[in-house]
Amino acid sequence: MAKTNAPLLAFNRGLVSSSALTRVDVDRIRLSAEVMENWLPKTAGSMFLRPGFGYLGSSRNNAFAIDIPFVAATDDTAHIEFADGKMRVRIDDVLISR
Repeated sequence: MAKTNAPLLAFNRGLVSSSALTRVDVDRIRLSAEVMENWLPKTAGSMFLRPGFGYLGSSRNNAFAIDIPFVAATDDTAHIEFADGKMRVRIDDVLISR
């Protein structure tokens, strides 16, 4: 019977840098991933699907809106929403009203 060299695609050893992928002598590197999109690595090495986004609320009149993150400091952030010529601000995921 002929030998086959089937690739093993498990990726259950977590995320490693591209320079670490050149280490072919380490067995756990061949089970690692260089890029994980929509996956989160666990400390023990395995990975799981990332959770979905949370629903914060609708835009003004459910119209098309553009959200722009605003960062004044590392602990002082907001989201600015532009829709229908109006602007609304969300701080800590709460809509600010006056």
